[in-house]
Amino acid sequence: MRDLGDSIMTLSICALFGQNPTEIVDADRMREQECDRIHAMVLELEKTGAEAEELISGYRVFPAKPGQLHGADIETYNDHRMAMCFSCVRIESSGHSD
Repeated sequence: MRDLGDSIMTLSICALFGQNPTEIVDADRMREQECDRIHAMVLELEKTGAEAEELISGYRVFPAKPGQLHGADIETYNDHRMAMCFSCVRIESSGHSD
């Protein structure tokens, strides 16, 4: 995870559309950025209907099932990386995007 840097957060969004759970490990430094990004990612993923689990030094993101995700007001915690990674999520519902 050290080599991915801040792109770990975008990887977490991509994990919603994968086949298997994705576990971010050895990411303690994410707790010491502009905000506690581990805690923030889990909370904000859950707001969209995603399933995520906070771990001591990382977190786990589970693939979303069709229709599971929904629009949400995302808190960015004054952290531009939070805003950037969640801008990648587009929810399709009944032919309209949220």
